[in-house]
Amino acid sequence: MDWSFTDEQNELRRTAKRFVDEELRPVADQIDKGHEIPRHIIDTMAELGFLGLVFPEEYDGAGMGEMGYCILQEEISRACASTATFVGAHQSIGGMTIHKFGNEEQKKTYLAPMARGEMIGAYALTEPESGSDAMGMKTTAVRKGDTWVVNGTKIWITNGGLADVVAMFCNVQGESEAESGPSAFIVEKTFPGFRVGKVEEKMGIRGSNTVELVFEDMEVPAANLIGKIGEGAHYAFG
Repeated sequence: MDWSFTDEQNELRRTAKRFVDEELRPVADQIDKGHEIPRHIIDTMAELGFLGLVFPEEYDGAGMGEMGYCILQEEISRACASTATFVGAHQSIGGMTIHKFGNEEQKKTYLAPMARGEMIGAYALTEPESGSDAMGMKTTAVRKGDTWVVNGTKIWITNGGLADVVAMFCNVQGESEAESGPSAFIVEKTFPGFRVGKVEEKMGIRGSNTVELVFEDMEVPAANLIGKIGEGAHYAFG
């Protein structure tokens, strides 16, 4: 079996290394001390195709899969763990939830602009009372007509304060057991009832934005349910 990299993968490494050495490494200390990744760094990564590297070309990604993602993250991580964490939350968990389990319309609406860097992604699972027992989450969603009304709090959400779109998990409270259970939704920061709460102070990787997200009667369109009700555990860990 041939374990060598393809020409395309080698070119990705060269491009990523050049970006890291010339643009990211010189500001890595500033990122950590300033608790923020400069927008021009994010924009440059978008222009280079880094923010949609794993996604198929039909959704404006580079179609380089997990191997391409690992090559990219290896290069970025040697200079700035905060930036690598940003890329991971945006692409590997936030975007990947939509890529693997979202429908075609959701992918066109959200995945494509995420791949282009026009929307920043995040992933919201952890809660104050459910860390390792993730499905013990208290955040709920109740259907009201064409809208889901969500209430609850998420903590330690990477990119939460920057994100335009969040893959969010909660427990649906339906009229029957078949219509209830852990589920996943795509939520936007512009939805009524979406609020960024506490910004966490950390000992390291301080340039990575980590926050509390609070949902107070947040209104989510019915079309933003990912997959099926009750399949949240599979989507969260699949």
